[in-house]
Amino acid sequence: MKMDAYNSKSKWAIQFISPDDNDKFKNDNCYSSVSFYHTKQAAEIINQELKKKQEINAVVFYDPLTRIKPKDWDNFEKNKEISKNESRDSLLAQVNDFINWLKANNITIK
Repeated sequence: MKMDAYNSKSKWAIQFISPDDNDKFKNDNCYSSVSFYHTKQAAEIINQELKKKQEINAVVFYDPLTRIKPKDWDNFEKNKEISKNESRDSLLAQVNDFINWLKANNITIK
């Protein structure tokens, strides 16, 4: 698997699962004009497979894809902005959790 970023000095790789990655990890044969994205599930699968191989230090982040509920479509533009902010905050929380994990385990990346 080609990772999104790799630091050869520290031997750390980063993978970010976005909606564009969805087709790489789909396991169904159903095609439709409606798509469902399971970025968190894909990230968990990749993370488990990387742990099995134990050849590389890697972190896998995913796009949280915060959705606008149909009941909120009346005020779509406002709720779209709220949704973007929630997704950004969730992704930042993933990164902060990773940084805190590194600190707690006395791991430095150079």
